[in-house]
Order: sequence, then C-alpha cells, then structure tokens
Amino acid sequence: MKPFRFAEHRQRLQRILVIELLGLGDNVHLLPALHLLRAALPDARIEVMVRAHVGDLFVATPWIDRVWRYPVIPRKPTAGQHRELLAQLREARFDLVLNASSNDRSSLLTGLSRAPLRVGRVPRKGWLPHWRLLHSHYIE
Repeated sequence: MKPFRFAEHRQRLQRILVIELLGLGDNVHLLPALHLLRAALPDARIEVMVRAHVGDLFVATPWIDRVWRYPVIPRKPTAGQHRELLAQLREARFDLVLNASSNDRSSLLTGLSRAPLRVGRVPRKGWLPHWRLLHSHYIE
C-alpha cells in the first residue's frame, strides 16, 4: 500500500466519492477540504456519503454534486440494504473513493466499491489487517 499523491492521479479523477460517516462536527470540518478539491478539479463530479441526519449540510453546499445519505437512525442498515447500497456504488463507477473517517463501516464500503483508487486515512488504532485489504492508498 502506498501513500496517496494527488498530483499523480489528478488527470484520471472524474468521479469522486468522499465517505464521512462520523458526526456533524467531523462533517463540518470536511467542508473546506471539499472546497479545495472542487477548486483543484472543477470539472470532476464530487459526491459525499454521510449520515442521513447531516445530509442537508451538503445539499446546501454548491461544490457537491450529490449526497448519499447513509441511514443510521433509528437503526443501522440491514445486510440487504448494504447489498443494495454497494450495488449502487459499483454502478456509479467512481475513480476515487476517499474514506475520511476510516471506521469499519466506511472502510468496508470503500473496499467493496470497486473503485480503482480507494484511499483511507490511517486509523487512530493503527494499521489493522483488514484495513490494508480494503484500501489501495493511505493518507495520514
């Protein structure tokens, strides 16, 4: 697994999904990074997957093309709902899936998305064996 170098892949990035399945504060902190990503790739399609209850924050954000609302309230998705979500992710054919939260759920969605570039932030717990299998690159 290699560190992700944006400049090396910039020309190939047309469809990007950023996954952030943590709370509202983490998603607010993601907004400036997404703005910089839009500035760097003005013609790319940038989508986010966030918890359903914070989705409106991104709907109102002009530099985001689509919001995927991940249901967690009142309960987490069933296995069938996850299969359907994964089918939709694979059908979208993202060039890059960026896992901003690096928790188990977002890591599985990233790894099973079939995107050629699957980038994750190194987890606070350190490198877990399954984490390396689900991501092609990492960021600190």
